[in-house]
Amino acid sequence: MNAELDRPEWTAWLLGEASTEESRRCQEALSENTALRDAVEEQRRLIASIEKVLVTNPPLLHEMQRERIYRMARSVDVQQVPVHESSRKKRHLPVWWGAAAALIVIGFWLGLSHPLVAPKGNLTYEQVSKEIALLPSSDQGFPRDNRNQVVTSTAVGGGDTLRRRDEMWQKRPADFLRLVAQRVAAEPLPNPAELPPRHPRNWLSAEQYPQAHLPIRVGQASWQWTKRNVLERQQKPHPSLVRVEEWIQAMPLGQGVHDTQEGIEIRYAWSSPATDESVRYLVLSMQNISGKTQSVNWAFIAPRSSQYRLIGFDSSMSHTTQRNAAMAAGEKVQIMLAVAFQKGSQELGAISFRVSDREFSHSLRETSEDFATVEYYLLLREMAEGLVEGKMDRARLMKQIHSLQSRVQTPEHLEGLMVMKRLCEIDAAR
Repeated sequence: MNAELDRPEWTAWLLGEASTEESRRCQEALSENTALRDAVEEQRRLIASIEKVLVTNPPLLHEMQRERIYRMARSVDVQQVPVHESSRKKRHLPVWWGAAAALIVIGFWLGLSHPLVAPKGNLTYEQVSKEIALLPSSDQGFPRDNRNQVVTSTAVGGGDTLRRRDEMWQKRPADFLRLVAQRVAAEPLPNPAELPPRHPRNWLSAEQYPQAHLPIRVGQASWQWTKRNVLERQQKPHPSLVRVEEWIQAMPLGQGVHDTQEGIEIRYAWSSPATDESVRYLVLSMQNISGKTQSVNWAFIAPRSSQYRLIGFDSSMSHTTQRNAAMAAGEKVQIMLAVAFQKGSQELGAISFRVSDREFSHSLRETSEDFATVEYYLLLREMAEGLVEGKMDRARLMKQIHSLQSRVQTPEHLEGLMVMKRLCEIDAAR
């Protein structure tokens, strides 16, 4: 691969717009070229210094202008809206032109009365109400034991709100995701009373539940709320705004074992085996890379004699049991499981998935990738749980952040480390 940073593929990668294959080639090139790694680090330091100036220097705009800029930035950044891979234009300009272009766009938008224009089609901005945008992600019928109490309504709407959300997402997934992103960006941050109470999930026995249908619909609102609290308000998010499953969804899994069938890519990575415990963590990702909307579902086939638990997803929420879902081109779902193995067990289980009318199965195996991949998601989980419980082990979290800073590659992961580091600093200043 060409190692010149002004090449379009490098620009796309540094700006977070590269395809999965392009990202893989960039990472391979970095591992083989010390000079290239140094050049990339210089670019990242430049970006970090720009971010520092933008965050720490007081703005010279009045309140209405500042809020308009924030709304514009959030409407773009809040959600990766699925797009056809073939429709993305290659860039042929140096990376620093991205920052200049962003400033030009912001200046242009200051002259507009409102940044959110409803797209053409069957869905409008008004239809995707605030109540729908506030709904947590559905577990899509993931098993629950008898200790999980299920309710039929939430603090932001009952069964009809859930039904309308699911119908919109099913019929026009790409439009729905974009409109939810706009709604989350434009609305004031939620009040704690607007969000449903949280109830943790319990462990499930493989003997009782040998197969578990996995969630297909996961949002990213919680991560965007967190960023807004940290960057705009310089404060920690309220515990009710923190949803660990949406943090995990916001950070793309770029490494690990992968399998592609009928344009649907399954990707996963295991945590490193621990010597003092039998619990390991599995990050699973499914993405539609076919360029067209497809009907999909997937399930986890548990190892015999094991126990497992879905990370996040409020267990008290009423949920749909619809198995197949329309996944838009480019759309991704990513979840995390904890699996407790019987001592000495070698079996890791499997993933089964259906694409349209065809069924596939993939036996899980050990990942040969750097275990920093799953360490990052474990850090997300620990940080989120610390915010919810009000007990952050700052020394431990900062140590993990510093350890991962030189090992993660993607812009989303680097941004996540920056936000988590700032959260620790805010907590220490209290």
